[in-house]
Amino acid sequence: MGSKRQLLVVLSGVLLVIILGSIGYKLVAEAGMSWIDSFYHTLLTITSIGYTDTGYGNTPVQKIFGVIFMAMSLISLSITGAAFVAFFTETKIHKKVWEIMMARKMKYKRSHMVLIGVNKVAPYIITEFLRTKTPFCVISQDEEVIANLIKEHKDLIIFHHPSKHFTEKIFEQVQLKNADKVILDLGNDEINYITSDLVREYNPDIKLLAVGDDMTYMPVMSKRMNHVVNPHNMCAMRLASLAKRPAVVNHLDRMLYKKDGVYRIEEVEVTKKSTMVNMTLQELDLPHNLKLCVVELMSPVDDHFESNFLPLPEDTIEQGMKLCVQGEVENIELLRDVADGTKSWREINKGASSSV
Repeated sequence: MGSKRQLLVVLSGVLLVIILGSIGYKLVAEAGMSWIDSFYHTLLTITSIGYTDTGYGNTPVQKIFGVIFMAMSLISLSITGAAFVAFFTETKIHKKVWEIMMARKMKYKRSHMVLIGVNKVAPYIITEFLRTKTPFCVISQDEEVIANLIKEHKDLIIFHHPSKHFTEKIFEQVQLKNADKVILDLGNDEINYITSDLVREYNPDIKLLAVGDDMTYMPVMSKRMNHVVNPHNMCAMRLASLAKRPAVVNHLDRMLYKKDGVYRIEEVEVTKKSTMVNMTLQELDLPHNLKLCVVELMSPVDDHFESNFLPLPEDTIEQGMKLCVQGEVENIELLRDVADGTKSWREINKGASSSV
């Protein structure tokens, strides 16, 4: 018997118990008890409230009926509770409610990122994205992992997908068509590779990044992904950098883990709608207006970018250019609003000037 049908049968049984109880109280009670009173006594018994203040239960017959009906009520409530649990478990209503809640949260101002899988690396990515207010959502196959992440990060947007093979439904839920990048951390290079096929089939233009553990599998993954990062390789590079250039590494660490404010080096892309187009760095005066330092200008040339690592005040901002800027994340987001045309430079400049 299915859980839905089982629940209907049990609820019908509870209704029958209420009817029998009402009839029983009407028959065994003292003369003058109305049907409403007998129904009232029935509910008092079923809910375990009791009727000591109603004057019922003075005769042996009334007490015997009360005991029998109390036992029936307890049994019916226990069975009803079990049926409700089975119904909610089988129909997964709680998961559907959760999906609706997550979907309502997914209102992004810009293209978001999708993190598929939560293994050794993903928790650090989640922490970084939340600190830097990066729009993103997560897909995990492990309910326990989801529960732990929600306890740690209440505002996290995360979806559960129990199957190893991802479907169009879950891709629709995370709005993969509108996403900018996908990061794969499924704990296995082969599974990452297979999942990348499914992602590319659903959205051919999306950028794919993956965690790669097996160095022998890296060449194969590199052909499919935009970037593959090996944690051991990154660890080796950091140790080598600490040995060779400790001051530079410590500078970045101080920026990353600064307690009063979140500071980063980020790239900001200038669109054709931006009022920054054709302005010079001197006119923008980002160090004064937004406390941002431009460390690199990247100009689009054919299918790649040419870098200017020593930008000068007279350098002009052009459409499609990317600015690598260092500073507080909130100010970088203000610059990003101007760069994508959401706000004008005059709006931002006025706000910045008034706060100085």
